Amino acid sequence: MAAIDALAAERSAGDAAALFERACARGSVGFESGAEGFYRAALAAG
Repeated sequence: MAAIDALAAERSAGDAAALFERACARGSVGFESGAEGFYRAALAAG
């Protein structure tokens, strides 16, 4: 997750794709509760 977070930090704070990737990274390791906020933010960002 740290690597994905570092890559996402290179994008703007509201970048929908970066938020989605951060959500996916958390969901893929079983941290669904941590992923939910990123999924919601990605949807809101478009």
